[in-house]
Amino acid sequence: ALSTGDSTDDVIIPLDQPVKITYKYSSDNSDTVDYTNATTNTTYFRIYSNPETTGMTTLITQTGYTASYKVNSAATGATWVITSTGTWAGLGFGATTMTNADMAYGTITDGAPVIKDTKATGHDVPADDATNNFTNIKGTSLTGGGIVLAFDRLFDTGDATGDYIIPVNVAFDALWAFGDTLGTQHSNTNRGTTSVTITTPDVSAISDNGFTLAYTIKEDNSEITWKVTAPTTGWLSLAFGDNGSDIIYGSVNGSTVTVKDAKSGSPNPVDDATENIVGTPTGSESGGNTTLTFVRKVDTGDSTDDVVLPLDASFMLTYMYSSNNSDTVDYGNANKKIVNFKIYSNPNLSGTTELLSKAGFTLSYKLSSDSQSATWVIKSTGKWAGVGFGATSMASADVAYGTIADGVPVVKDTKTSGHKVPADDTTNNITNVLGTNTDSGIVLQFDRKLNTGDSEDFVIPLDTSFDIIWAFGDTFGSAHGDTNADRGTASIEIEGPEDKEIVRSEGTKALGANHSIAWKVYENDTIKLTYTAPTAGWIGIGFGSSTSMTGADFYYVKDNALVDAKGTSNDAPAVDATQHGSDFSVSTTNNVTTMSFTRALNTGDNDDYAFVPGNSIPALWAYGETTTFGNHGSTNRGFTTFTLVEKAYTAGTATFPSGAPTGLGLKFRGYDPDGNDDDVIVFEFTAPTTGWLGIGFGVSETMIGGDILYYGKPTSSDPLQLVDMKATANSAPTKDSVQDGKLLKYTPGTNTST
Repeated sequence: ALSTGDSTDDVIIPLDQPVKITYKYSSDNSDTVDYTNATTNTTYFRIYSNPETTGMTTLITQTGYTASYKVNSAATGATWVITSTGTWAGLGFGATTMTNADMAYGTITDGAPVIKDTKATGHDVPADDATNNFTNIKGTSLTGGGIVLAFDRLFDTGDATGDYIIPVNVAFDALWAFGDTLGTQHSNTNRGTTSVTITTPDVSAISDNGFTLAYTIKEDNSEITWKVTAPTTGWLSLAFGDNGSDIIYGSVNGSTVTVKDAKSGSPNPVDDATENIVGTPTGSESGGNTTLTFVRKVDTGDSTDDVVLPLDASFMLTYMYSSNNSDTVDYGNANKKIVNFKIYSNPNLSGTTELLSKAGFTLSYKLSSDSQSATWVIKSTGKWAGVGFGATSMASADVAYGTIADGVPVVKDTKTSGHKVPADDTTNNITNVLGTNTDSGIVLQFDRKLNTGDSEDFVIPLDTSFDIIWAFGDTFGSAHGDTNADRGTASIEIEGPEDKEIVRSEGTKALGANHSIAWKVYENDTIKLTYTAPTAGWIGIGFGSSTSMTGADFYYVKDNALVDAKGTSNDAPAVDATQHGSDFSVSTTNNVTTMSFTRALNTGDNDDYAFVPGNSIPALWAYGETTTFGNHGSTNRGFTTFTLVEKAYTAGTATFPSGAPTGLGLKFRGYDPDGNDDDVIVFEFTAPTTGWLGIGFGVSETMIGGDILYYGKPTSSDPLQLVDMKATANSAPTKDSVQDGKLLKYTPGTNTST
């Protein structure tokens, strides 16, 4: 064994590096070992390992022969592995015959791998290239016969005379062969030609020998800003799509920056009939490099000449630039590469609720339909951002933090142990990571279960406030700043699911064709508002005034997000310091836009209107012709009123016996919410405690047989929850197999809970 495990007497024999070997044998033909009568020699020996094949992609498979590859991290070349049952094997690039073929072939000579970089001139042994462009040569003879060879080669070696430029993500021709004696010809069956394709992994940024490409995407995912730098003072271009037909090219000449929208031509691009570059491009030349920055819409609307750039899915991108520093586009004198590129979209904020808004940092969430997990969205003006759950310091916080690395969103599940970079958790419980660079910073999105079952993670409760820490900075892996501006603590609360079966009031106010305000008031003192308007542009509604914008509580859509604002005049309303509105969604179909959101009837915010069931509600509405929020004009606005008419219910209040603790209260309301006689009773129980609380039905003066509803933590590791239980003794009741209660609302007080 290479390593016997006997560290006292045996050395570990190394692979792929020299090891000193002393060999001896008897000089007097004796079987008795006698080093004094011995012939002795010392040399350096190398044992070649089998090449690493993990992550390899098979390129060619034939009887007695396979060729595989693995693209390097920069996507500029690959490790190539050839396995053969012969004693030599070869691989040719870019040819269907041996005439002028670029060939790699090799063998194992005296135990050492030999691979040659050659050029074939016909059906003879290929001649060695003047420059050998193979590195990291490995290989060995295989037990049972045959060989395995490995080497690294760039797709473009820069050797125009001897080497073929290997394209990626497009098919090219290849030769293969093997034989029994190096330098002798293969047989007719041990060789062939085939068409192959090298597939590179998705990239979202490029840095390749002086060529760089980066992008940012507008928050509504409609436009992409591209920044391209190439090592030339001539032209450069990007081509989108499998056939590279949608082209942007440009150059800088002094103070003149030229960027053109074009399509493929022969041999060079042809300018489109419609120019679809947004705004004015910028550019510069410095140090032999040209940099261009331009904006292009994801969907230009030009289906004739332009492709729709896919988001969150890979597509073929071709980049080229002048090899002779000319500003005149000439694809015959160009450096060219093809990659699989992926543009990450801004996460969709529709339906999310904003929990925290600080200068340079916002945190939002959306609860899953089963209330077991949440989608979290972090927006920051920094290059990294993070949030820690259930902590007020970094002493031992459960932290999720991330960045955009080379265009790819990365979010880590970590645990802190002080004021240093958090350590990765043993188990990563963060899933479905999305995000991108924006004009103002980064946005990250990820999913996490409320209770991951991981002892390193905080159990996130519903309907109960808990502490968080937050931070952002400029360099991923380094500390945030020393001021309070880019880190802090806060207390937040995630609202549990609403019981949408128990509706106190609902209705619709018709305003015209495809134009209405609808509402639902729920038993947990929340209201869902839905506004539909006949436009594909922005829309908004306000409450508390039926004559003027001044003093009204406004909700409008901007960049696909809900904005809570206050009217101070007949100009644009002022955005509230605290935003109220959850379960937000917006959609547009056939030039009709609908927005909906949920908020408390009374948020407690002086900037918000307080809805009272049974009352008439003054309202105003407005919409625009474009998605850019602005003046609605004289016709796209108006005033109305509607009444929150309550459904019939039966109400009651419990009377507690004398001697009961002060502060106990029990109210109820009985509903038949949908008219199907399946009545629902809503209980509101208040107790003089800030701990757990419960009520039981069906018995008096004893727990035995009682139907009990309990709110608290069944165990210390559980989140706060409502539990339906049955008492079989005057001790802890047993959880029912079927849970029939639903928590609508929990309100902790200074000395009481409801």
